[in-house]
Amino acid sequence: MRDSASARLPQYQMTALPRYVLPWLRRLAVGASVVLATVYLVWALDSRNMLPLKAEHRVQFTHEFRANQESDTDWAGYLALEERLAAEARATLELRDRGSDVLDRYGRGSLSNPNDYSPNWNRSYTLSAESPRGTAVLVHGLSDSPYSVRATAQLMQELGLSAYAPRMPGHGFAVGDLRDARWEDWMAAVRIAMRAADAERKNGQPLILVGYSNGGLLAVRYALDCRDDDAMPCPDGIVMLSPAIEITPLARFAQWHRAVSWIRYFERFQWQSILPEVDPYKFTSFPNDPGLEIHRAARAIGEDIADNPGELPPMLAFQSAVDDTVSTLAVVNLFRRLPPNGSELVIYDVNRSNLTASLMTNPPPDLLQTITQKLPLPFAVTVVTNEGPQSLALRAVRFDGRLGASTERALQMRWQNTIFSLSHIAVPFEPSDPIYGPTRVAGYPNLGGAAPRGERKVLSLDPNYFARLRYNPFFSFQRDTIVQWLERWLEPQEAVAGPDD
Repeated sequence: MRDSASARLPQYQMTALPRYVLPWLRRLAVGASVVLATVYLVWALDSRNMLPLKAEHRVQFTHEFRANQESDTDWAGYLALEERLAAEARATLELRDRGSDVLDRYGRGSLSNPNDYSPNWNRSYTLSAESPRGTAVLVHGLSDSPYSVRATAQLMQELGLSAYAPRMPGHGFAVGDLRDARWEDWMAAVRIAMRAADAERKNGQPLILVGYSNGGLLAVRYALDCRDDDAMPCPDGIVMLSPAIEITPLARFAQWHRAVSWIRYFERFQWQSILPEVDPYKFTSFPNDPGLEIHRAARAIGEDIADNPGELPPMLAFQSAVDDTVSTLAVVNLFRRLPPNGSELVIYDVNRSNLTASLMTNPPPDLLQTITQKLPLPFAVTVVTNEGPQSLALRAVRFDGRLGASTERALQMRWQNTIFSLSHIAVPFEPSDPIYGPTRVAGYPNLGGAAPRGERKVLSLDPNYFARLRYNPFFSFQRDTIVQWLERWLEPQEAVAGPDD
């Protein structure tokens, strides 16, 4: 007999759908499938409007490093494997008849051929300190090369830290090789470099991990993994430049091309963009699959940090308030999960002068007000912003997250009239960079200062390629901030004199 409570509950019965509804549901399902299939086919056909694929897009190297080789590979072995890969790349690409394009990355005598520069910064390298006070490992970003961390690696060397900059698998030689790279391969390369750096340092000396863009994501992944693996030396601190903690959710759909892209007619569907390879140190084209790899890594990191963020080391990050590649909010949320261990976030605000702000579609909210409302925080925040709406001069406003107090100082720097913000790719490069800086340097392709003008749809590169800022006009401030932040681990020495920015 049911109890009285159960007896009072309303009783429901499943009612069969009317017979005429089921055929309509079937028609609706078929119609939706037809619409999706049509959209997919149009999407695939549209990819044929991209530029034709060349040898550098189709190449698949046989000497590329993979994660399953890690147990048999140390730093010297990694460099030896890379040497064989470089020879394979030259034989496969550079020795072909490429014509006389002055900006063809694989053309003989081209300004963009990295093999004509010494050293070739697409390769893994070590910058040894004369009197080592520790070591550092610097990890570059997706589609980049170790060149992107060169300026920071040189700073580490000047500070007395021997710098190891590994080339991530799939990078540095031909963009087609990036299609087969997996984030597990990248992590294996990071572990090899970290073990080499750890072996060089003496007891008590610091080991610093630096990551730019996807390298920042890999740095956090490594710091999470090393907590439970005695064979992985944990970093004492992490420096991140435009860290790719989270990218667009659309990246999860990057693999949808695979249903038809294996057909030669649809092979360009594998690519997000196909462009002339004019940059000696960064791929201009971009395949779809690597975006999925970042999404996989970021999702795993988010889950692990949510479970136990307490053992992560102190972090210093530099991030633009506007970033078309990664989520600035995700970087802030990562720092909010950190323990109060001396971490600091530096945000480069947009140019908020009246004239510039009036042209922005959707300027970010007032960062100073937003941070004030979120205090206290377990980390310090520095905002680099205008002194006022009528001024191009800059100030740095620093909030002590725990105490809530703020300090302010003028930077003796100004926004240039033609610059309205930093960009994702600008943060790690100093203005004096011969490739990405604003000034033409003889013998180098000046991609940072090029500003071609003319009619639309004439150039093979979209005008946005040239409009995006490629250097950090405030790099000297960034340099000084890194030096001051690292002082906690370094014995006193003479001040490091930076270049005149």
